[in-house]
Amino acid sequence: MGEKKRKEELAKNTSFIFERKNYKFMLIGAAFITLGFI
Repeated sequence: MGEKKRKEELAKNTSFIFERKNYKFMLIGAAFITLGFI
């Protein structure tokens, strides 16, 4: 039971870091899409 919780915490932390890293790329992509529509 303790091991399962530890794995869930690890998954939560890695996904959080992954989202933080991709946030910048997402904004750049959104900017390109917006420029494409104009």
